[in-house]
Formats: sequence, C-alpha cells, structure tokens
Amino acid sequence: MTAPLLSLAVLLIALAGLTWIVAPLLRRSLAPDDSLGTEDDLAVERGLRMLDDLQAERDRGAISQADFESVSADVRRDTAQRLHDRDQRRQRLDAAVEALVGGAAPATVPAAARTPTRARTVAWVAPSVALVALLGALVVVITVGARSSAAEQEPVGNVGVAAVSGAAVAAGNANLLVVSHATGAQLSRDGGRTWTPADGPGESVDAAAGSDTLYVLASDGVWSSLDQGATWGRESDFPRFRQLAIGSRTQGLAGVDEAGSLSVSNDLGRTWAPGPADAPRSLTGLAVVDFGAPFLLAATGAEGVLASEASGGWRGANGFVNGVLPTITIRSIVYEPETGDSYSSASGEQFEGAAFVATDAGVFKSVDGMQSWVQLSLRADVRALAISGRTLYAIAADGSVFRSRDAGTTWR
Repeated sequence: MTAPLLSLAVLLIALAGLTWIVAPLLRRSLAPDDSLGTEDDLAVERGLRMLDDLQAERDRGAISQADFESVSADVRRDTAQRLHDRDQRRQRLDAAVEALVGGAAPATVPAAARTPTRARTVAWVAPSVALVALLGALVVVITVGARSSAAEQEPVGNVGVAAVSGAAVAAGNANLLVVSHATGAQLSRDGGRTWTPADGPGESVDAAAGSDTLYVLASDGVWSSLDQGATWGRESDFPRFRQLAIGSRTQGLAGVDEAGSLSVSNDLGRTWAPGPADAPRSLTGLAVVDFGAPFLLAATGAEGVLASEASGGWRGANGFVNGVLPTITIRSIVYEPETGDSYSSASGEQFEGAAFVATDAGVFKSVDGMQSWVQLSLRADVRALAISGRTLYAIAADGSVFRSRDAGTTWR
C-alpha cells in the first residue's frame, strides 16, 4: 500500500475509534452541525459580492439584461438558502445553550443501578487511554501527510533574481524557459533547475514564446531568439510592448504598449492592426485563447480576469457562484489548448484546454470557458506562469520554480 493510502487508512481508523469513544458524550452536548456555519458565512459574502459584480457588468453593457436576470436569480437563490441554513443553525445553538444554562438537573441514578467505583473508573480510564493513543496516531498521520504534501511542492529550482515579471516556455521544448525580471532575462534549459543570464535584453517586463521563437519585452524594445536563447536581436517590426501573448495553435500575436493600446498580428509580427479594445487599466497579463473563434484573456490587478468581446470591450470572466475566483488581484494568466481537458455544457457550448491564473494564494484553473475556477494544490505566492502542453511552471515571489507535468494536478 502506498504512503498516501496507508495514511488515509490510519486516519479513517483513528476517526472511527474517536467517534466510538466520544459518541455517548456528544449525545449530551451540541450536535456536530450546530456550528455558526463559517463556511456558509463565506458563501453568503461571496454571493453578495457576486451580485455587485453582476450589477456592474450589466451597467457597463458587458452582459445582457436577460443574462443578468438569469444568473443573478441563481446567485440570490443560493445565497438565500445559505442564509436560511445559517439562521437555522444559530437557532438550534441558542436553544441548546438555554437548555444547558436553565435546564433541570439530571435525574438521580438509583443506588442499585450505580456502577461500582472500580468498574466506573475502568470504564472511564480505558476509553481515555484509547483516546490519547488514537489522538497520537492522528497527529502522526497529519504530520506525515503534511511532510508528504510539502515534499510534493518542493521547487525544482530557483531563478536567482528578484522581481520576476513574466515567464514563457518554448512550444516545442518543455524544458526551455525564459523569465523576465527587473535587470534582464534568465534562461533555463533543464526544466527550471538551473538558470543563466540571457545575453542581450536589459531591464525586462514580460516574456513570450512561439513555435520556434523566444521573446523578451525589454525597456528598449522587443528582443527575440531563434536559436533557443543562444543569441538575441531586437525586433524592428514590433511596437514597444509591455505585454505579449501568442496563440498556441494559430501563432496569432497580441501585444499591449505603454499607452495601453492593444495590437494584434496574424503574420508573426510583420504587420500589426488595432485590437478590439484598449487594454484594461490594471493589466498584469495577457493570453490568446485560440480554440474556436480566438479571443483574449486579460489578468488585472483590480478586476480579476476579463475576456474580450467580439464587438469590442471586455466582460468579466471570474466565474459564477461557487466557482468564482476568491480574489480580483491576478498576477499572470496563460491558456493552453493541449492540456487534455474538455468541456461540453447542456446547451451545447464546448471548450478545449484550460486557463490558469496566478495569485498570492496559488494557482487557479478553469476548464469550462471561465465559468468556474478551482484552486490547485500548490500553495505559494505565485508571480508568473508558463505552460506548454501539460507542463506548467509557476514562479513564486522568492524566485522558486514549481513544475507540474500533469496540467497542475501534482507538483514535483
């Protein structure tokens, strides 16, 4: 039996024994579900925030009135149910407290039914010893499990620089990474284990990678390399971008300059045309979604995730109800169509691949067209993401490099 399965088995045995020992005592106290419902409180707060977001989306024309009424009705229904459940729990708790404070004294046990002193002592001491032993086993299981989890999240390396601002991994070589930072760019050719400076680009704000080209967005323009980072040169046809994204399938480019103007190119950067809208003000990252009709995803520091509209403008893409992102401060965003994920809704909507965002709480993933987001197991203050196929890299604030070979399921 593997270590995780053994730990789970021991934990279940310990919990079963603990339940057997304390069950008689619990009958005289509060029921297990008579808590104040912290989880429900959070869900209610999230629902109210979601209603505010939906109202703002409708007011700026990002969603139609019909969509607003449909989604907000679901949110209100879910929030109302949470409020009802919380109030019911509080009422039961109040009743239990009143019974404990003002209730009648326990009935006296007839002398003939009283347990002899020695038997009564054994009856209490034996379960207490068993309880201590089970709690000790539980502590061991939790400690071993925590160590196992930490081992699975150990970084594969460290960039060795501060203020990482962007990252990219070569499309045809998942071990080749480039990272931008405040004083230049770093390269890794062994999956993030070791790093060397890129010879050429200076102070850099972002990095990107196409099918055979690496890009670094420096203060003096866009630099590129066609030989896996061995040599670098400036791209004369590129505007001076601060964000650049490339579609994995179409190789379509999208860039944002210092003024916030969005430009797109369908010929590898030889010519550029205005994008559907200006970039959001608090833009922190850009991704090209080239499944079906291509569109853009924007990471922001004040509005969460936004998606471009075909007719211009941006709409919220932070998820709904229980799948909503818990933060609107996003540091980085990537999309990869070849993760092996796919989604089909009841109405026939389809989505292939997955989108990932970096936050100070870790990485979140969406496989249903940004209708919902789930948090991955990595717990770190992540500043940059890079992905190629199912290989995902997350770079933390201290330069630690975490790697997943299965699209974020495990980190080793």
